[in-house]
Amino acid sequence: MSANEQQVELRDLQGLLRESLGKDLVVVDYRTSMLLPKGENYGSTMLKVDARVKKTKDSPEEEMYFVAKMVPMHEFSKMHMRMTASFNKEIFIVHKLSEMYRVLERKAGVREEDLIDIFPKFYGGRLSKSVESPDVADEDAVMLLENLKVRGYETMNRFHGMDFDHMHWTIKEYARFHALGTALRMKNPEFWKLARETINKMAFDLPDNEFDDVSKHTIELLCSDPRMNEYSDRINRAFSAGKNFESLKNTEEIEPWISIVHGDGWVNNLLYHHDKNGKVDDVKIVDYQIARTCSPLKDLPYFLCASGSMDIVDNHFDELLDIYYDKYVEVLARIGCDVSAFTKESFHKQLDKDGQDELFHCILVLKIITTEVSQEMDIGSIRGEHMHKTLNNKVKFVDYQKTRMNSSLMDLPYFLCTSSNADVMDNRVTRCRHSRFVDVLAKVGCDVSPFTKKNFTEEFNRVAKNELFHYAVALKFITMEVQQNNYLGDIKESVMLSSADKIFFDLRKRLDIINH
Repeated sequence: MSANEQQVELRDLQGLLRESLGKDLVVVDYRTSMLLPKGENYGSTMLKVDARVKKTKDSPEEEMYFVAKMVPMHEFSKMHMRMTASFNKEIFIVHKLSEMYRVLERKAGVREEDLIDIFPKFYGGRLSKSVESPDVADEDAVMLLENLKVRGYETMNRFHGMDFDHMHWTIKEYARFHALGTALRMKNPEFWKLARETINKMAFDLPDNEFDDVSKHTIELLCSDPRMNEYSDRINRAFSAGKNFESLKNTEEIEPWISIVHGDGWVNNLLYHHDKNGKVDDVKIVDYQIARTCSPLKDLPYFLCASGSMDIVDNHFDELLDIYYDKYVEVLARIGCDVSAFTKESFHKQLDKDGQDELFHCILVLKIITTEVSQEMDIGSIRGEHMHKTLNNKVKFVDYQKTRMNSSLMDLPYFLCTSSNADVMDNRVTRCRHSRFVDVLAKVGCDVSPFTKKNFTEEFNRVAKNELFHYAVALKFITMEVQQNNYLGDIKESVMLSSADKIFFDLRKRLDIINH
């Protein structure tokens, strides 16, 4: 544990559980461990809690599994989090607002088994154990929830992005969640006022100079890409208008599109359950620290861009927006609200505005989405120049990966460079090129006329240049003498560069050979 961290300990689990399970409950024993790597704990610490309990002193023991959301360990996060506001907000949403949404649906005749159920089950929460200041969050602040993973829920791979089935299921639930917020405002203005006062207290803050540093490097990164540089004036104008930190806390309410938004709809905050055939059959939405009242459509650009695969962006973007709109209006109508103001035209007008506001939000989250997390990761490093450098490397690597996936010849340069001896490289490599490839195609009945020697050579030369990076990355592993005391963590940049220097001329020779 670093000097900037402190241990987080869950105390008085029994007192917490008695809130929901009765005053006679007895906790026999419990143990805690980290639910997530430290690098995943951005604004809190998530503990896995396995407990043995008795519902009464004479009841048999049973095992129960929870997640305890507690204060962050790292000093950087604690400096910028407003813990009292954060815990008050989340406890209110998961415990009280969720039930009010069910009340709205019950009154509208929705069956009990069909009521909204996107929230994790709440077991208890507190800000402090202090008698003197129980309403001020301290190291004992906690929100206790069910452990969804024990019930088979899981997050999707954020590096791949989600497919249409998962996006379709989720955007309908977002539409329902948002519509119920709008309906609450129409049907119960008194509770809406309480909700707005609680939810709009921001859970975090960042000094303008720190945020401006992140903004500056983000703009520099975008404009350094040749594909984006021609739009540099537009980028600077767009971000100068909305880059201030206040834009991410905006609670502007524009009729009629007003509701309570989640604010953080990306892959890590969406847990899915699948049936025996692997099809999604439920979703839970977690982490409401940056929820607020504003246009519900602010959730859409961020969710679609931060969670969807490239197939979603390229082929299903408008379709998902239509699905959202239809579901939103359907839920409002079912609750008995007047939907005449919620036209498709007003939807697109509001979405255009919200999309511009959310652009910077989408760009900022790139660092988090593309970072490989670990137990050793310093959450305080996700800022400034470090963010710029890491993002720049990620963008280049993604471009390289896209190139690698579009040719059947990609394996050849890497195989020849890493596996053959000098004799093969100097005298025999040309025999590996064309004839065997065409022979196999012909034997399985394929038309080989497009696969001329000239086309083959041109394609091979193109992909060989791209494979230079692949080969360079593997240099350390190829040249390293493996011993029992070798650790993967020792393969650092300086060591890797040292190994690369030793065989640089051999690498150049090999690439020259396969490109001629």
